[in-house]
Amino acid sequence: LVKIPQLKAELDRQLGDILQWISPLEQENFSEYELRQQQVYEKLGLDAHGAKSLFSFWPGRQPQWDGIAFGEEGRRLYLVEAKAHRAELKSSCSASEKSWEIIEDAMKETIEKEGYIPTEEGIKLWRDGYYQLANRLTFLSKLQGKLPAVTEVRLLLLNFTEDESHHSESKEQFQKHFREVFQAMTGREEAPANVDVVYISVKNVAMVRSRRSCG
Repeated sequence: LVKIPQLKAELDRQLGDILQWISPLEQENFSEYELRQQQVYEKLGLDAHGAKSLFSFWPGRQPQWDGIAFGEEGRRLYLVEAKAHRAELKSSCSASEKSWEIIEDAMKETIEKEGYIPTEEGIKLWRDGYYQLANRLTFLSKLQGKLPAVTEVRLLLLNFTEDESHHSESKEQFQKHFREVFQAMTGREEAPANVDVVYISVKNVAMVRSRRSCG
């Protein structure tokens, strides 16, 4: 997306913003980062001590974001999670029990703070089923209002539809899936506050196949 102008323009159009990307960048070999890394936290207005203090709610290893970007005025931060088919959304926590205790506390605080009402099955999905989405929602909640350089943090769930190079999913399939997952995990079908769910068709777009990584 960051290399193909029409895709980037379509994302900006849907968001009503012009993204200035921190990562991935071509000159950095499209590296993906954790927020605790110096390449990122300094851009968020933090020093090493401030970053260590802020991220104390999580074990040492953090989520690795598919993309990190500022909005046009530089005061809105977008944390990006990108998918091309629904199966990519599924994940479970493989952390040690000691680390899980820290993670679980942060997730419980998030559920309470945001007023989520997960179903009994939805509670389990926060660890086993949709753990990646759960930890992204947790970071979104924990960072809101805590970063000196930004006034708003948003989670961008970026979904590529009609990817005929691998496994094609329609916008309608993604939408139905998210309604079901949000309902189970938060008690509401609609996206949580400060979450943007965007769908971009890549049908007939020349794509360069590359290694993908997950965090």
